[in-house]
Amino acid sequence: MIREIEMTDAPQFVEMIKQVETESQYMLFEENERKLSSEQQEKQIEMMKQQRNSTLLVAEVEGELVGYLQAVGGVVNRSAHIAYVSMGILKDYRGMGIGLYWFAVVSTA
Repeated sequence: MIREIEMTDAPQFVEMIKQVETESQYMLFEENERKLSSEQQEKQIEMMKQQRNSTLLVAEVEGELVGYLQAVGGVVNRSAHIAYVSMGILKDYRGMGIGLYWFAVVSTA
């Protein structure tokens, strides 16, 4: 299931991000480089929910978060229509179409 992240997802989301960064050599942050707590993530989720041009989607399989897509929109008028997009998917769930689905959603928005 693909859905918008909820505040209660913060602890599991932080652990999933750490695992994605451990499993992939293509993420911006290297393994153990990001220092992120559940409390910090809750604040980020709250902030993103207040921005109309930002979102954080998660892929969930049997109650486990397995991937995410984050789009952070510009904060000034001239860049409000532009978003920085990042995506990560756990290794065991790659190749199942999760990323392809997200690409289709973002590219047609």
